[in-house]
Amino acid sequence: METLAQLIDYEEIEKKLMIVNSADIKDEPAFPYRGLMLDTSRNFITVEAIKRTIDTMSANKLNTFHWHITDSYTFPLALKSLPKMAYYGTYSPRQVYLPEDVKGLVEYARVRGVRVVPELDAPAHVGFGWQWGPQEGLGNLTVCVDQEPWQEFCLQPPCGQLNIANQNIYTILGKIYQEMLDMFGPLDLFHFGGDEKYRLIFSNKDAWYLDCGFSAWVGEGLNSCSPYKGWQLVYDNSPKKIALNVSTEVDFSLILGGEAPLWTEQADSLTIDGRSTAWSTIANVSSNAASRPTDSSLSGATKTKADVIVIDDNLKRS
Repeated sequence: METLAQLIDYEEIEKKLMIVNSADIKDEPAFPYRGLMLDTSRNFITVEAIKRTIDTMSANKLNTFHWHITDSYTFPLALKSLPKMAYYGTYSPRQVYLPEDVKGLVEYARVRGVRVVPELDAPAHVGFGWQWGPQEGLGNLTVCVDQEPWQEFCLQPPCGQLNIANQNIYTILGKIYQEMLDMFGPLDLFHFGGDEKYRLIFSNKDAWYLDCGFSAWVGEGLNSCSPYKGWQLVYDNSPKKIALNVSTEVDFSLILGGEAPLWTEQADSLTIDGRSTAWSTIANVSSNAASRPTDSSLSGATKTKADVIVIDDNLKRS
């Protein structure tokens, strides 16, 4: 449908609608999973900013919005069965996603051809939002939260992980998962965390991370995935070529696709569009995950032949 929509445009000078008079198009995705991951825990991202992100994903034929909602920084998701998670886990009462916000975003994405995949990060990357266990007689639900010196406990502050020795944690996780399923459902995919270990979805730090090339927010110098990733590097990042570098015998059907992550240590609702490289990066991620016209090794390249574009009955452009 997006291919069809892109055959129609509005000509500002003539103030006329332009449509393709005739076209021969062969268009299919190279991979079923074409995603963007957005972290909304390190910095809260507003619903309107997320909608802008989904709009741009749809225009670039990315079909999966991976929502990294929680982390050790915050738990900005309001739960009816566990209201203290958001009470203890948000930066402010205004920076929280209500169930109606989530359901609205899921529907907003659905009608634009984008599915929403929620992530509850665990068992590590857990911290603020879980402090209420002792006062409820449930014991410590987490360990090592906000410990110092943080370098001895985790990759970046604040530290924290689930207390898997506390049996109460499993009852609480069950309630969280049930509410998330109700908010985000129906679902065909749920991300349980596991510290970014994708098995069949490429999301490599050396090409597709969108937060690279900025000053370090912990320590000196540049951040950990620097330098900045230009569009050519992003475009040339082929999941199939990466697989062939590892083995000469690759079952390409096992490669689900690719995903560009945007971690928000240094991004928020006001900078997200620019931090996403003005979306030129996303367009190039899509070129790899949706189609690659210049690379015959990637199935499903888009081939288009258009004869004329009709502005009105009296004016044509070839």
